[in-house]
Amino acid sequence: MNRKFGAGRNASILEPSMKPGTKSRSVPQKNRPALTDKSIKVSEEEAMAREFERLRLKTRHRVIIGDSRSMDQLESESVHLIVTSPPYFNAKSYSQWKSMDSYLGDMKAVFSECYRVLCSGRKFCLNISDLPEKGDSGVRWRPLGPEILRMATEVGFEIVDRIFWFKTPLKGFQYGSLPFPPSPLINDSVEYIYVLRKPGRGDYGYVSNALKRASRIKRESYVEFTKQIWSIRRVQVKNNVDGHIAPFPDDLPARCITLYSFVGDTVLDPFGGRGTTTKVAIENKRNSVLYEKNKKHLAHIKRYILPEQSKLCNNDAKIEFGG
Repeated sequence: MNRKFGAGRNASILEPSMKPGTKSRSVPQKNRPALTDKSIKVSEEEAMAREFERLRLKTRHRVIIGDSRSMDQLESESVHLIVTSPPYFNAKSYSQWKSMDSYLGDMKAVFSECYRVLCSGRKFCLNISDLPEKGDSGVRWRPLGPEILRMATEVGFEIVDRIFWFKTPLKGFQYGSLPFPPSPLINDSVEYIYVLRKPGRGDYGYVSNALKRASRIKRESYVEFTKQIWSIRRVQVKNNVDGHIAPFPDDLPARCITLYSFVGDTVLDPFGGRGTTTKVAIENKRNSVLYEKNKKHLAHIKRYILPEQSKLCNNDAKIEFGG
């Protein structure tokens, strides 16, 4: 069934139990206790928890087994945030490209669709790494990050920020010419997160006061998430039970979703993998759409996100699987 998801930039799948703009009773200034760092932290957490309780949000999530070069199920400007990590060109387990040019051409086709479905003024978080390859003189690096970025800017996106993911823990060290010069190997521990934007004025008129309060970012989280270097633990081999070749950790899309979307917004991942973005969207009261071309990954996706749905009360997250 080719049913459209979303109805434009102001679409919402929410059922708030309170009217937007409802104000709580204020406490006279003279009766308020002095604020300390600890009390500020506690009060922020309590306020966020209360807003989540007061808003009875029902979110919708679509997992589409299909090619994201043509996202016909999505209307133009119906997505508020995109978070993804494209497949690597030379990854043997799922490489399907005969040349780098054909790979970049496919990436550009996907980014063109991403541009179409993303609302004006909203963000696209693109996680990618450079590629090691064998050269005549030894190992060399192909700058895949800048090449992928060029594909995104050619379809119209503009880059607004660069974040570096420092992958912890470090995996020992590279011997190279140890213990002598001149050919040491630097320990590969960084990936890019390009923060892109679709040009235009963002329309946030649909964000009620209640949704805004529910999307409030804790002070310490805001400080940490706005640093240019994110120290996030990589997915270890022993924890990668699904066998997906390159899953990103939950914390990476969680930070992007927290910083660049409101509660009730719709998040898209055009390269779904094992479903990490949808899992995190469920946890953070966002709607989501996930595309995954490989049918074999559907079983992995279900194992990863369905337990998260079962944790929620009153069937607050509705998940649909299909083509």
